Amino acid sequence: MSKKRHPINPMMDIAAKKVFSDPEVTTDFIEAFLGFRPKEVKIMNGTLADLKKEQDGYFTTTVDVLASLEDDTQVVIEIQVAYQRGFLKRLWTYICQHLVANLPNVRQKVAKTHKMYDKIQPVYAIAVVATNYFKDEKPVRSFIITDSETGQVLQFPFGKQEQARKPFEMVIVELKKLKLGEMDRKQQLWMEFFSNKEFSLKQTSAIQRAEYLLDVNNWTQEERTMIDTWNRNAASYYETMQERFEEGYEEGVEDGFEKGAEQKTQEVLTSLFQVGMSDDDISLVLKIPIEQVRLLRKDIVTEEGPEQGN
Repeated sequence: MSKKRHPINPMMDIAAKKVFSDPEVTTDFIEAFLGFRPKEVKIMNGTLADLKKEQDGYFTTTVDVLASLEDDTQVVIEIQVAYQRGFLKRLWTYICQHLVANLPNVRQKVAKTHKMYDKIQPVYAIAVVATNYFKDEKPVRSFIITDSETGQVLQFPFGKQEQARKPFEMVIVELKKLKLGEMDRKQQLWMEFFSNKEFSLKQTSAIQRAEYLLDVNNWTQEERTMIDTWNRNAASYYETMQERFEEGYEEGVEDGFEKGAEQKTQEVLTSLFQVGMSDDDISLVLKIPIEQVRLLRKDIVTEEGPEQGN
């Protein structure tokens, strides 16, 4: 098992948001995965961010960034750090929300309705995920809008200079597919950062800054208290999962049917797989053999369909 750099998970909500609160760090992250370096970035705290506080929120982190480019084009960039498998449709929904939410602000700045469409901003998203979504071994993939026959990329004129840009892009980063030495250097460093693994390459200044921000010794007492609260919530979640497992098992035994226990076991295991819990930890928490956990993981992932990985 590889050594972890920090006692806290970089994908934890408060940790990820603290890291991305730094403009230098956020700019470098955007450049690594979207291929351009913003002139300026600003973290947005608004209605859209508030809407994302769901019941299982401590397993998903969302940071909204307003990036200004060299030609003054403004791009809304959403960064998501998530454990769940089933968040892609939700990510698509948030991207659409950004576009729609911006319309009233644009409408106030123009005299005629048809001109407001010239003021619309491109919307891009980067999702760092702890579970696999696709069957191949590609760690980073980009989705854009193209012609279905020719492959031509859809672009619109944006900004004062009306430079042609993609109106939409969604980048998915699957941490479990990290391949040392086989990918872009900056992308590899960021994947190692969020995987909490030892770095295999010399750190850039942005990664060094992110490491400093992730060090709890540099945190305020309030921030440490928030970490303790997060850990308690997570512990409570896992405890609830174990209780559900035990109840399901007892139900199956008492009724003389194995089906009840198996169904509850699958529900619990699916939840634990989705939040990125390792086979070793699941075996320890649920007190079932590691071989059985691996077999059940294989069975459950197979049932989930062709879109998702192992």
